[in-house]
Amino acid sequence: MTSTQSSSQRLSPKESTRKMRLRAFVAAQALILFVSRGTVAPWLIAGEQATSPARTPAETGTGPEWERRLRTEAPKAWAGLAEYYHHVRGSYEVTTVFIPENKSRERHRKGGIAINGTLVRQIESPQNQGSKVERVLVTNGVYAFAISRRAGDANARFAIEQLQKLGADPAIDKEINFQAGQTELLVDWPWKISGSTLPEWEKTPHFTVNGVRQVGPTEAPLIRVDFDGMHFGRDTNPTILNGWVTFDPSDHWVIREVLTQWPRGGTRDAVFEYGRRQDGFPILTKKVEKMGTEKDHSLWTLVLDIHHEDVPSAEFRLSHYGIAEPDFGEPTPRWRLWLIVNVCLVCLLSAGWLWSRKHRARAHT
Repeated sequence: MTSTQSSSQRLSPKESTRKMRLRAFVAAQALILFVSRGTVAPWLIAGEQATSPARTPAETGTGPEWERRLRTEAPKAWAGLAEYYHHVRGSYEVTTVFIPENKSRERHRKGGIAINGTLVRQIESPQNQGSKVERVLVTNGVYAFAISRRAGDANARFAIEQLQKLGADPAIDKEINFQAGQTELLVDWPWKISGSTLPEWEKTPHFTVNGVRQVGPTEAPLIRVDFDGMHFGRDTNPTILNGWVTFDPSDHWVIREVLTQWPRGGTRDAVFEYGRRQDGFPILTKKVEKMGTEKDHSLWTLVLDIHHEDVPSAEFRLSHYGIAEPDFGEPTPRWRLWLIVNVCLVCLLSAGWLWSRKHRARAHT
């Protein structure tokens, strides 16, 4: 009886094959489920990666591909930003907090700014001087001037504090250009590192790019450039030891952050923030910069409210403020001076000859 039952429970070859196929199907479904949940065994993942083709730098967006884009795309984007930011009008507010050894003090500065190419104007708020005076500083390529008037009185007339013709003295021109550059820095060109672009820095002594790599999430990558040695002025030693900068390739390659280290200790860390957009360009709205060491440093915060505008060139002249345009006079050319001198000499010689002739005639009589 038992042998009959055991023989009846045996499966036929066809049924046995069907059962094995069913088990294989269930096992395959379980494996797919584990893979979809990310619970597949590590050795299995390694095996799959070993057999799959490697991704190229262009696909991953790292290494040489990002450096190539930095060299080719970024300069064109920066040129567009430069053209756009060199025609702006708006206001600024700067707050500086000095923190030396657990003591802090604040200084506030605010005013207006207008830029039209090389024409630069800065209006200083009365609070900056601690007095009730409104001050305007302008350079227009022909002359530079500083004027002031009593604040709060629209009928008050401006008085000239300084007036200087450009092109007459290189030393004075250099100082005026420096002051204009300081005003332009209030806009803080978001494509320049300490006043110069990356290609410009690479033409200077000591500067070397050490690496270009991607940082941040894949869907919104930033490009970090590490460098050594920034050089300012005539000093043979680098002013900045090393540092790094992050660019945003998805938004005109603007700077997001810059960190530099000084040779004698201390760092400078600047973070750029962009708010609204105008004509597709990112508009810088805030910059926070920390300079120094942890015990002794300053925190510099710039808040900007600027917009793109073709500011009329007439606003950069004295006549815009009710003051007559200066008459510096035209210098006399050298050939005219020589002509005048020669004519005077001829006149003197002629007069002497006539006098001597007349004197001899009288002597004969």
